[in-house]
Amino acid sequence: ILIMNGRLLFIEMKRVGSAPSAVSKPQREWLGALAAVPGVTAVICRGYDEAVAVVTVAMKKTHE
Repeated sequence: ILIMNGRLLFIEMKRVGSAPSAVSKPQREWLGALAAVPGVTAVICRGYDEAVAVVTVAMKKTHE
């Protein structure tokens, strides 16, 4: 969870590689409910690199 300039970024991390982890139905529902709230972005990231990319874009947007 990252809070920037009154906005919330929620990242659900998932494992990548030979045994990738799945997103459960309750997780999808929770992310959907979070994303419906104004000022909240909720995403699924598969691995560190994807999460870094999402955070980088979010940080750039807060400084525009």
